[in-house]
Amino acid sequence: MIDDMALLKQAMEQMDAEDPTAAQAAKDRAAQILSDAKLSFSKMAELIEQRQLLLRPRIVAGIKRMDQPGMLGDAAFRDTGSALRREGQSFRQIAEAIELALPPDPRSDTRIWRRRASRCTKWRASRVRPRG
Repeated sequence: MIDDMALLKQAMEQMDAEDPTAAQAAKDRAAQILSDAKLSFSKMAELIEQRQLLLRPRIVAGIKRMDQPGMLGDAAFRDTGSALRREGQSFRQIAEAIELALPPDPRSDTRIWRRRASRCTKWRASRVRPRG
């Protein structure tokens, strides 16, 4: 999914900046990070809905509109930021919630769960390394 979640979290934290120019630049960086992962704000909003993260529908709709070109996307970004602040939330909190809701990357997980009879046992395996 998202290769560098820390970079996305940093960009989304900067989207909460008081300075509108800095916030807009951070939104553009976050959009590029999402685009590199073949995602968008709209797809991120769908993920929020699927994972049933606690955000008002109006905020989720605003996140979906942030992908619109030009002034429409900019206005949606400002409106969404205002709505988040009114609710005592932030873009940084959204990024953290998404990070916690994403399934772990199987390439970096060293734990393997096996189901035997009706119980689960955990055992360690060597780290899976991509070939090539």
